[in-house]
Amino acid sequence: MSDRIRFIVNEVDAVASMLGRIPSRFELHATSEQELPVAARNRPDLGSSIVEWSFTNPSSVPQACVLYRGVQGLAPPYYFGNAFYAAYYGKITADGQSQQAAVYYDKLNLIAPIPPNPQGVYYLAELNTGNRNRLLNCFIFIVPAKSKIAVYEGGIPDASLAIDVHGYIVQLSNKEIYCNYYNEQAVLQYERQTGYQVQAPGNPYQVDTVLMTALLGNIPVNEIFSNQYGTAGRCK
Repeated sequence: MSDRIRFIVNEVDAVASMLGRIPSRFELHATSEQELPVAARNRPDLGSSIVEWSFTNPSSVPQACVLYRGVQGLAPPYYFGNAFYAAYYGKITADGQSQQAAVYYDKLNLIAPIPPNPQGVYYLAELNTGNRNRLLNCFIFIVPAKSKIAVYEGGIPDASLAIDVHGYIVQLSNKEIYCNYYNEQAVLQYERQTGYQVQAPGNPYQVDTVLMTALLGNIPVNEIFSNQYGTAGRCK
């Protein structure tokens, strides 16, 4: 088994520990034509509680999307990557090896596939959910034309528990410097839950990346933890 299996993104366990008991019912969002089809399946060959998300692009051009999903009884629906982006962008150490689990996407054109490898480094960007002063950091996925890609997520006991799953198609704009803030308690909880050691970036930290705007005008706006957001411009 590859060493990179150690770094499969694992969010749900730590989210559940921070938020406590999750209500069994959520507000569900209707599926629209401005989404890429998303499927989930268990991957026991990679380890326990690992799910493979697959995105299908039936169009003749590359498409970018963000993943919004929840896990019944464990985590409310939110954008994949938004919970612990500071940990992923920082250095994660396990078994004496350190690496970044994520970097920021910094191009306006769509280079597919992103990520190039489901066991490799993932990509983050700024998501506009209606408030340009409180942008959400989350993963961006880019699917080649008439193709599909797969990404992995740990901490989900069974793919059948996934709820309110959407692959919202996004357009990219405003390549510039962004200042990102994060909840330091979230990083500490991630360390406790995963057993990894995290060398987090400064708080706030600035990056060169792009703005993602969904084709669907009324995507969900919730962020998973408080005090986690990005703004355009350098940190002051």
